[in-house]
Amino acid sequence: MVAVASIASVGSPAEYETFTMKSKGISDKYDFAFPADVYVTNVVQEQGLSSDSEDSTVYFALCKDVIGYVTHVKELSEQVYKFVTDSVCLGKVHTGPNACRIELLTLVGRGSPIGKVGRLEGAFGFGVIDLRKGRGLQNPAQYAHPARMEFAACPFSYFVDATALTAKLRAGDPLCSAN
Repeated sequence: MVAVASIASVGSPAEYETFTMKSKGISDKYDFAFPADVYVTNVVQEQGLSSDSEDSTVYFALCKDVIGYVTHVKELSEQVYKFVTDSVCLGKVHTGPNACRIELLTLVGRGSPIGKVGRLEGAFGFGVIDLRKGRGLQNPAQYAHPARMEFAACPFSYFVDATALTAKLRAGDPLCSAN
């Protein structure tokens, strides 16, 4: 596992956990793999979110009600990039009101590479949306990602053993404080 310096929630209310890596250089990239056998459901490619030129978010379903995602992927793996090139969205805008959405339902195995994270930003996000557990937010529609906000769950709750990761959490982490 990559040396993770710290883990902290992002957003108010918290939406997902961000992992900051211990980096040896400003262009270090680290491999990131799917944590289980999952179905890749969406790939969103964006620009201008950070100091890096590429920022992709990869969504995957653990089951019909639990969706995981990784933000700030700096370089997609060959397998995930093939999902992009096989779509009608290659070379088109992937965000905003006229976005070309890369939507699929493709099974990938545990340990299959998602891509590389890190680079100039030195961090990535990891989140879980659990549609079985609403948070009861007053007005989730006011947020950029209403479903991600209303159904955000601590990603470590879905690991068999996340002791090493939860030890890196900042004290009083609002999303994972119960762990």
